[in-house]
Amino acid sequence: MNIKRKNKIFEMSKITYNIDTCTKSMQTKEKIMKNDKSQEVGKVYETYDYELFVKVKGNRAINQAHVNRLARKMETRFLKELPIIVGPKNKDGKYPILDGQHSSDSRKAKGKPIRYIITQHIRPDDISSMNTDKLNWTDRDYLNKYVEKNNEHYLFYKAMMDEFACLKAKFSVWTTVLNNTWKRNTDLEKQFKDGLFSITEADKKEAIKTANYLKDVMAEIPKCRIAMFYFPLLHAMGHVGFDRRHFLHKVEKQSKKFKGASNSEEWLEIIDYVYNKYNKKKSNKHLDFEEM
Repeated sequence: MNIKRKNKIFEMSKITYNIDTCTKSMQTKEKIMKNDKSQEVGKVYETYDYELFVKVKGNRAINQAHVNRLARKMETRFLKELPIIVGPKNKDGKYPILDGQHSSDSRKAKGKPIRYIITQHIRPDDISSMNTDKLNWTDRDYLNKYVEKNNEHYLFYKAMMDEFACLKAKFSVWTTVLNNTWKRNTDLEKQFKDGLFSITEADKKEAIKTANYLKDVMAEIPKCRIAMFYFPLLHAMGHVGFDRRHFLHKVEKQSKKFKGASNSEEWLEIIDYVYNKYNKKKSNKHLDFEEM
């Protein structure tokens, strides 16, 4: 047998092997499908005809800010596979939206297609129950999501929360501290949920200093470990000339003054009083704190 004939037989055997392998793979898939007890129970439709849908009376009022937020998200990632839920056509030939009215409005605003599922047995009165039964994502869920993806910024965020667990600070407080801002910013909190939180090495060092200082202060007034107090304290710390050592010394001497406040403004008044007590108006220790 010559070399050409051997090569031809070898190539044919390879093809035969590939076909056999492919056939066995298909047979295996067929067996899996036969054993799979799943079945098609409905259809998903898609349309650009936004007038095909109508809001349901008794559903929640449209939150335009939420619609705008969803629309902005579509600029970076559009999950068109997620359908809204509608009921059968009404007498006007329109589908009543049972779940997903904000999603449909945001898609309309961006000129995106709407995918929908038609249900037969859900009543308009079931809408509120459906929304109540949903378990919303918490800040902890978002943190764990990005930690599990080994996002270094969120790993540091979690490490700080674990290291300074004694502060009992909420996520809103930590997001403020870790962004090295002195005032709560809801945009930063949204960025945290969207996976956009980031922190530089310089900001890490500053955040650690701030957390250690808060730890020292709270050791003197542990009952003040609440967001209502943290935010006015951070606000005060953000003032140019704020002397951390001076304030800590005052807290140690006047810890009993930190009580009775019912809101952040009243806590700021107490912080102002304690910080400036016995300070002469013209001394470099006196600070006039701006309102929050």
